[in-house]
Amino acid sequence: MELLYALALADDPALLPAEETVRVALAPRTAAGRSKVDALYRPLVEAALAISRLPAAAFHERLHALEAQHANHKAPPAAGT
Repeated sequence: MELLYALALADDPALLPAEETVRVALAPRTAAGRSKVDALYRPLVEAALAISRLPAAAFHERLHALEAQHANHKAPPAAGT
């Protein structure tokens, strides 16, 4: 699922709810609060599941695009190297 979430977020970063929004929803520490959090993440889950149902060629195309995106954002060298 982690890979599917990454692919979905690469398409639409707005699918990830804001940390503060999640924190506020969880604050009551109730079942209703947990349900609100589930609702906040539902669009991301649905997008990930939709990607999982893509034909293999379309899935691999998205995967290669994500890999290329990450290759272009290499981490800086560690200090002292």
